[in-house]
Amino acid sequence: MPSAEAAARHRSSSGRCLGCDVAAAELETGDRLVVEGRSWMAHVPFWARFPFEVRVTSTTHVSSFADVDEAGRDDLAEVLAAVLSGLDGLFGFSMPYVMGVFAEPTGGDPASAAGRGAGATSAT
Repeated sequence: MPSAEAAARHRSSSGRCLGCDVAAAELETGDRLVVEGRSWMAHVPFWARFPFEVRVTSTTHVSSFADVDEAGRDDLAEVLAAVLSGLDGLFGFSMPYVMGVFAEPTGGDPASAAGRGAGATSAT
């Protein structure tokens, strides 16, 4: 994921959330889209550093998983399941994976949070 500093610079110069802009661009082109759910999507980020790296992110601005309602949690589970079963299906066996979760910083001023947090990246 782009750094917090890059997200802050983007917000400062554009007034918009970098994560939201990336998600919108990925949905618009569909070039790297892996799965599109109702409120979550999975795509291969243009900055991917690992083979089979996939990023799961909300399709609308969500700063915290606490802000995700039950329908959103269900959709996230479906998108994650589709990504993981897709990775497993590539080689016919269960793929190991690493999952990182990005969320809004805690303990500080919420207005200063530059990125959108509720997203996950998996790399195998």
